[in-house]
Amino acid sequence: MGRRRAAAARGEYRLEVEGADLSGLALDEALLPILRVAVNGSAVMIAPPIDPVYETGEGQSTLEERYAAEGGGTENAVFFESFYGQVAGCNPRAIDRVLAKRAPR
Repeated sequence: MGRRRAAAARGEYRLEVEGADLSGLALDEALLPILRVAVNGSAVMIAPPIDPVYETGEGQSTLEERYAAEGGGTENAVFFESFYGQVAGCNPRAIDRVLAKRAPR
């Protein structure tokens, strides 16, 4: 119904291709629009689409400080985070749906 599919959950996955030897397969970490991915043999690492430097406590503080320092008008928006940004569900999802229905703009 027009919903975007979410990227795979953060973690390490095992890639299997029937009849293929993946031991020499390698892909340096790549930052894509919806995820960050790296491949080493049959191991595939999936992570959020942000530069790894921002995953540290210091990196997060830097991003927050930059955001707070930016000027700008008020936004007609609401930010929800559920389960550390890993899952869109539970109460924030329900609240989002009600807000979208009552105030679609």
